[in-house]
Amino acid sequence: MSGPDGQRAWSQRLTRHGWTAGPGSSTLPIVIFSKLRLGVSPEINALATILVGLVAVGTIIAGVVMNRQMKIRERDMQMAAADN
Repeated sequence: MSGPDGQRAWSQRLTRHGWTAGPGSSTLPIVIFSKLRLGVSPEINALATILVGLVAVGTIIAGVVMNRQMKIRERDMQMAAADN
């Protein structure tokens, strides 16, 4: 969403997060949004890079684990079929 409707949605989500953050603390989305108002800084770029990297590593690990489980399942099915 862009334009006034998108800004309104962001504002509503930000307000909701503000209520759940507690006094004297702020959540990551609130910090990022407040820094983006001033312009994209190297800190925001670094944070985005770290987050993208973490998601990529998590996705790769999940793929490896799923592949291993699939190979184990196939091996077990072959062994069960050979026993019959």
